Order: sequence, then structure tokens, then C-alpha cells
Amino acid sequence: MREGQLVDVVQRSDLFQDLLKFTEVPVGNWSGSTMRIDIILLKSLDIESRVFAVEAKVSDWRTALKQAFRNLFAVDMSYVALPETCTTRVDSRLFKETGIGLLEVDGDVKCLIEPIPSRYTIPEKKEFVIGTCKKRLGAQDA
Repeated sequence: MREGQLVDVVQRSDLFQDLLKFTEVPVGNWSGSTMRIDIILLKSLDIESRVFAVEAKVSDWRTALKQAFRNLFAVDMSYVALPETCTTRVDSRLFKETGIGLLEVDGDVKCLIEPIPSRYTIPEKKEFVIGTCKKRLGAQDA
């Protein structure tokens, strides 16, 4: 399974069926970052909406965990999505300690570890992410 396939399966999942979904969302060029979040999930495009990030990786769960933690500065909660064959090798203690959720992807998506709300979210970064999503939809106030 390739990373793009993981992203597609997560986006189609019943787990996130009621949420807006955006791929490859920049974290914020105002901070000089060129990093992008694989998937952003949110219920609405207002600042009060809870914003979720998903980092998808085929096998390198440690890198995915680092990226998912970095995302906590721009979103409310963060997940790592890995193929089912890889989830048995992760250190679940690290996911729980950092508050990062873990998604197992095969034909569907199963949440193995629930994320916890971020203590690190920077409002300006979150606003940038939401603003980027608004622009993609052609929202008037973006």
C-alpha cells in the first residue's frame, strides 16, 4: 500500500464521514514552514470548529509520530495513519504520552488510540489552516 492509497482510504472512511476533508494543507507560510499536513478534517470552516490532522505513512511510524506532534501546533487533535501490517510494531506508549491518535488502515480504518486535545495549538496557525481550507472551497471571507 502506498501513502496516497492510505490517504484515500482515510478520506473515504466512515470514521470521518461527517467531516470536511482536505489534503496536503500547509502548516503556515507566515512561520517560514514549508511542511504540509496530509489530511485536515473539520466539521465547519469557522475558528470554533475542532480541527483534526492525519499523517499517513507506509512504514516509518517514528517519522509520522514526529510530524503528527508538530501538527499539534496548528490543529486541535492529530492522528497517524498506518497500514495494519505496521501498527503492531509501534510503541503505543509514545502515542499515548504525546496525545497522538493511531489509525489502522486496511480495507477500512480503525482507531486504535484516541487522540487528546492539544495543549500546544497556536491560534494563528490554526486560523491559517482553516483559511487555506476556505480558499480551496472558494469561501467569500477567506
